[in-house]
Amino acid sequence: AGALPLLVALLQSTHPATAGNAAGALAEILRDVRFGQCIIDLGAPMALLALLCCSSDDQIRIKTCGALASLAADARVRQLALEQGALGVLAAAAQSSGCGWAGNARAMLRALCPTQDDAERAL
Repeated sequence: AGALPLLVALLQSTHPATAGNAAGALAEILRDVRFGQCIIDLGAPMALLALLCCSSDDQIRIKTCGALASLAADARVRQLALEQGALGVLAAAAQSSGCGWAGNARAMLRALCPTQDDAERAL
């Protein structure tokens, strides 16, 4: 657990590969649900959502979706996704036939908006 603050800080790296690797590492760590609350408390959702919205690299976005998927059940994460504009980014990617992470985007939309009504309100 001591490395978690460092991983969260690395999400904000100006080097895309470093940020993507940190997102991937967090996704792996989040397979153990006991770390979810700690990672949320460290501010990871905000950094992950910023990375999702700003990155142009499909692999980084896939890793970021993996980490966010484990946190999507938390109402604060869903609210942040709405406030940060991530739902629009996800919706655009989910509908794009040429998008390499469209499946991940659709899965994230389902996780962040569990009902059709939620999705319609969010978008």
